[in-house]
Amino acid sequence: MHSKAEFDCYRTWSLPAELWHSILSRVSFDERLGVMPLVSHEWASALSGHSFAWEDLVLSHPPQDWSKLVGWAATHCKHTHQLTLEDLKSGNEEALQKLLACSPALRSLKLAGGISGSPALWSHLLAQRLQHLHIELDTVKQADIDSMSLMQGLKHLSLQVSKPSQTSNVHIPGQLTTLTNLTSLALRNVSVAQGAVSDSFTKLSSLQDLTLIRSRISQFDFCFSSLQRLSSLLVSEDHRTGQVLSLPGLSELPTMRRLSISSGLENFPDGVLGVTSLTSLDLGWNKFRMLPDGPYLRNLRELQFQERPSVLDARVLEKAVHLSLLSLDATHMTYKEIIALVMELIRRLPKVQRVVLLKASYNGEADREDQIAQSFLQLVNVLGEGKSIQIQLEHKWRPLLWSDVTR
Repeated sequence: MHSKAEFDCYRTWSLPAELWHSILSRVSFDERLGVMPLVSHEWASALSGHSFAWEDLVLSHPPQDWSKLVGWAATHCKHTHQLTLEDLKSGNEEALQKLLACSPALRSLKLAGGISGSPALWSHLLAQRLQHLHIELDTVKQADIDSMSLMQGLKHLSLQVSKPSQTSNVHIPGQLTTLTNLTSLALRNVSVAQGAVSDSFTKLSSLQDLTLIRSRISQFDFCFSSLQRLSSLLVSEDHRTGQVLSLPGLSELPTMRRLSISSGLENFPDGVLGVTSLTSLDLGWNKFRMLPDGPYLRNLRELQFQERPSVLDARVLEKAVHLSLLSLDATHMTYKEIIALVMELIRRLPKVQRVVLLKASYNGEADREDQIAQSFLQLVNVLGEGKSIQIQLEHKWRPLLWSDVTR
């Protein structure tokens, strides 16, 4: 709770809270203490120790003198809920421990920029209170993974390794299985031992969101049906051809809503065809010869498929009766072919509202923007009365043309 004096100070503070936090995130710690209070009496008052000014603390440029930061934190960080430290250098692990010890109200911690020290040095300080942890480590060991299990209050954990080539393989989830409140887990560049995710994963009974990126996973040694609350799954590996990925028990999950798979697969993943609860499916950069028919189309609202449209069978897509967003790769298509494709989609998919076409190459002279803009007007003739559709053409993931067509 804030005191009356704090609220009175907040009412006289002329800047919106969002702008206040934006300013703080752009100045160094030394400037925050030595320069900002000189701007005005209001600024000096807001920085004098009132809790609202330090609830969300972002240190984009850690100070050269960490002892000064720790001394300041003992007074100002008692009410800090969210703390972000960017470009954290090695050799400051002891100061980091002291800083965390001065933040009893901390709920969210982000350590970015690669850290050489192990979380085992400070995780015990956050045993019950921390709920969100995003951490980037230079390398990771099994002891680092297991030490995070000390933070029993964790609900969201994101771990990224910045030097994966120097990292040994680890067993996942290891002792993280004791985190019974964990609802979101994201691992990036964390090499999984033997390419297998252990069957002990089923102990994470509260898990709702699982992200595994470049973890060298080739198999799951458990049945997804054991994770009864899982609603979002993202698996992305290097685009190696010939990969096979099985997702056992996924079709038995009534909660599965969002699925993203990008692993250079040649065959549609086992276990996906029967997932009738899917509303969003991102098939990324795979090598499918054909998008298969199946119950997974039944409730699909969004389909992202960075592959050539020739793998799409319009008769199959017709069964996705609720589809409103479709994203395709149009790299090797002319604008004339793009228009023909969109017109066909409109005929087949009465509920589609947005089509995104990725065009990796752009022939400025051969395919002029004014030509495609004029061509979009043809779509009016195939739209039903009162219908509208958004067509977005992207070049290297940047908008090249955006057109709203309405009849």
